[in-house]
Amino acid sequence: MISMREAAYRFDDAVFERSVQVIRRCGAVELIEGFARDVRGPGGRPRSGRRFTVMAVLVVALSIVRVGRTPSIAEILRMIGTLTPAQLVEVGMDPDSALPQGGDEGVEPGEGDQALKASSSARHGGGGYAAFHGWLTRMLEPLDPGADLQAKRVTNGEHRRQLASRSEEAQQASETAERRLLDVVNALVAGSVDQQCPGSYDGDVIADETIVDLAGTAAGLGLKDDKRRAAAYMARYYLRDQTDNSVHSKSSTGIRLGKAAFGIGVTAVSRVGSPTDLYGIAPVITGVAIHHPSSGTVAELGRALEYHARNGFAPARGPGAAVSDH
Repeated sequence: MISMREAAYRFDDAVFERSVQVIRRCGAVELIEGFARDVRGPGGRPRSGRRFTVMAVLVVALSIVRVGRTPSIAEILRMIGTLTPAQLVEVGMDPDSALPQGGDEGVEPGEGDQALKASSSARHGGGGYAAFHGWLTRMLEPLDPGADLQAKRVTNGEHRRQLASRSEEAQQASETAERRLLDVVNALVAGSVDQQCPGSYDGDVIADETIVDLAGTAAGLGLKDDKRRAAAYMARYYLRDQTDNSVHSKSSTGIRLGKAAFGIGVTAVSRVGSPTDLYGIAPVITGVAIHHPSSGTVAELGRALEYHARNGFAPARGPGAAVSDH
C-alpha cells in the first residue's frame, strides 16, 4: 500500500546543492532524456498537468539517500513537494505548479493504491502519484532490460518460457536497454567523484563482487520449474557453498549449503593507491557492472574496468592490479 503522508523532514541547503552538483556533473539527465526521445520518436501530444523533470527526480533521490532514507517513488514525489520555489527552479520545475507539501493530502494511510491514484488525478489535474508514476515509468522504460517480462512471482518454468519465446528483435532491445542502464549507473558513479586522477595516482585498482539479496528463501520459492522466483526479473536464485564461499546457480550434492536467496551481483572497481600504500589514494568506486550472482566473473570485471577507463579514471599507461588476500 502507498501512503502519501506529510514529509517528516526537509533537505538543508548543503545536501540539496551537493546533489545538484553531482547530477549536473554526471550527465545522467541528458542520457535518460536522450534515450527516451530515441524510443518515443518525433511528434506526440505535449504533456498536460504538472511537469516533472528527470533532474528533479535524480536530485531528490540522491538527497534522500544522502540523509539515510529510502528513495521510493512515493518518497521522491513527497519530497519534491517540499522543495522551495528557488530549488524547484534549480531542477527545472515551475514553482507555480507545485503540489501542496506532502504531494497527496486527503488520502488516508492504508486506503491503497487505487484510492490514491483516483484522488491524485482528480485533485491535482494529473499531477499526483498516478501521473508521476506513469511519467517516470515511461522515462525509464528504455533502461529496462526486462520491460517485456512480468514483475511478479512467476514459476521458473514460466520465466524460462518467456525468455525462450523472445523474438530476435526483443532480445536485441533487452541488450540495448541493459547497456543504457549501465551507462546511466556509471555516469552517476563517475559524477560522485570529485577528482578523477589525483596527481599521485598510478592506475591501481581493486575489484569485488557484492551480491544484493532481493528475496530470501520462503515457501514456494526455489530452483525447480514448479517453484516460484523473486518478482524482480533481474534476480537469479543462487547457492553459497559454506566450505569455500563459492556461488552456484544449480544445486549439487557436493555443495555444503551456507545460504540460498534470489539476488543480483554487482562487480565494482575501486581506485586505490599502490600495492604498498593502498590508502595513499582515497578509495572510491569508479566503475560497476550489474549481473547475475557469481563467484566473480571475468567478463563482468572487464565491463566494470571498461567504464572505469571510459569515465576518465585510468591514467594513460593503464591500470595495474592490487589484489587483497583477505
